[in-house]
Amino acid sequence: MQERLITMQYSKCFTILSILVLSLIIANVKINPVHATTTTTFQPTADTWIDEQSPDALYLPNWVLKVAVSNTGGTQQRERSLLRFDISSIPAGSQILSATLSLFYFDSIDSPYGRTYWAYRLTQTAWDENLTNWNNYNGTNAWTTAGGDYTTKDGASQTVPRYFSWMSWTVTNQVETQYSSGSGTANFIIRDGTESVGDNISVGCEFISKESVTSVSPSVSLEPILTVEYSTYSVTISAHCNTDGSELSVGIIEDGSPTGYSTPHTFSDLTGTHTFTIPGNDSSGHPFKNWNTGEVTTTISVSSGGTYTAYYQAVPSDLNGDGTVGLADLVILAQAYSSRPGDPNWNLVADIDGDGLVGLSDLVILAQHYGQ
Repeated sequence: MQERLITMQYSKCFTILSILVLSLIIANVKINPVHATTTTTFQPTADTWIDEQSPDALYLPNWVLKVAVSNTGGTQQRERSLLRFDISSIPAGSQILSATLSLFYFDSIDSPYGRTYWAYRLTQTAWDENLTNWNNYNGTNAWTTAGGDYTTKDGASQTVPRYFSWMSWTVTNQVETQYSSGSGTANFIIRDGTESVGDNISVGCEFISKESVTSVSPSVSLEPILTVEYSTYSVTISAHCNTDGSELSVGIIEDGSPTGYSTPHTFSDLTGTHTFTIPGNDSSGHPFKNWNTGEVTTTISVSSGGTYTAYYQAVPSDLNGDGTVGLADLVILAQAYSSRPGDPNWNLVADIDGDGLVGLSDLVILAQHYGQ
């Protein structure tokens, strides 16, 4: 009998050591969290151009967008183009990875080759393409500054090519700012870099507008486009109580990858329904929230009273809460391996996936984040 107990103890030690070795081997292969990536091309919902020389003129939907500058008798006259895109279909909580604004340059005024054109974010977004001119943005209200209200922050530049072709501006930060505002639109103004030329000179570009689909060629779309690449991630909240009512385990499952908790969150009275606030960001910098609703809270129903402790962590598998996933976390998991609530070696934080068993699935999750 004693020999059998010794054999069982050695067997358990061997199992734990095997887990440690296996985890370290797996940990050599870095497996980063994968978030669903989507690339969407948006067409403008509004576009027009405004002319300083004719400040009250309305350029009703037209298949041309102009960016130019002219000098008549020492007075600089500018033309700028405005565009709006509806980006409301990008799910809430997404991360904007890249954004490119593209216009097709099809005709020129004199020779603009080599000039720098800038794309800036419009700060006045209530402009009406049918009523906008140099002085007013909707036929009634004046721009704060004639010629359009915009910010040069995160501006994007592009050099006019020698030949007619697509011109593209990298507007990632501009789109991120407008997306984060919740407006559901991205608004831009395109202008010449210096907006200055010599006496009696006019120079500029003409671009195809959104009306080109019917005005130029229905079969070849050369209208402006905004191409946005973004990532989405889903968050599922799960909770369960120990059978003896001693602890409440709350877990976040992000993109199918379970995340445990290491910082205590205590509820003093858990009879009935309670709201749990999801704290902080994950290890990739994403906030813990559901991107469908944007919520950072979840509701938990509890059947028994008492004080329960929920755990969370910013770094997945950081069981001891020191900010990194390493050998100490692996030891914690190994000590609790094969345990369930009520077992002497049960450890809530080692149950990373929150299924009530410290097992292989928890080990795999820890291995995936080892070294982070």
